[in-house]
Amino acid sequence: MRALSTLIGACLLAGSALVSTPALAGGVGLIGGGGMGSTPIYAYSDNQTNPYIINQLRPRTGLGAQLVLGDRDDRFVGVGRFYWQAQLPQTADGVEDAARELGADGPIQYAINTETVNSGIGTAGIQWGIWGDRTGGLAINALTCIGAGIMTADAREFLVLEMGPGVQYSLNKRIQVNAEVLYQARYRKGFAHAVTGTVGARYLFD
Repeated sequence: MRALSTLIGACLLAGSALVSTPALAGGVGLIGGGGMGSTPIYAYSDNQTNPYIINQLRPRTGLGAQLVLGDRDDRFVGVGRFYWQAQLPQTADGVEDAARELGADGPIQYAINTETVNSGIGTAGIQWGIWGDRTGGLAINALTCIGAGIMTADAREFLVLEMGPGVQYSLNKRIQVNAEVLYQARYRKGFAHAVTGTVGARYLFD
């Protein structure tokens, strides 16, 4: 999906342009975390052309890098995140019961993904300060990012939206730790929803 690859490039460039800063204002770091996300299973009954869609919650985990663009005391800073995320395989537990609750009758056919789904995701957005001392100590903020899954099996790229609250704590002038609880929406032929928690550490240049 060439258009989607172009879109993620534009998103990342836009995120960089949102914050105009001097050279070396910002920082780099690592992030990791996990959560639960929905994944669709398509079930069919006799003479049924449209599938019954069962959304199954499966664990997710991930690890990657983060980039911060802006002075430490700015209320608004640009954020870039580039990470690998894995979603555990689907299971057959409860699929037939869920399909029958949706109206299926007779024999039910469905296929589940029995392998871990790995995705490479890139996002860009804004972190804005809500409360606290952003130059030292504890601060509360909020994060909004858009991007795409651009490294996927079988070229199954998807759009990504992430938003939620977070905290950061400055250990000293250079080292900062951060954590967020994020709602994540994926879109490819339909929406899939997840809640993830992330923790990270940053090295600040300014």
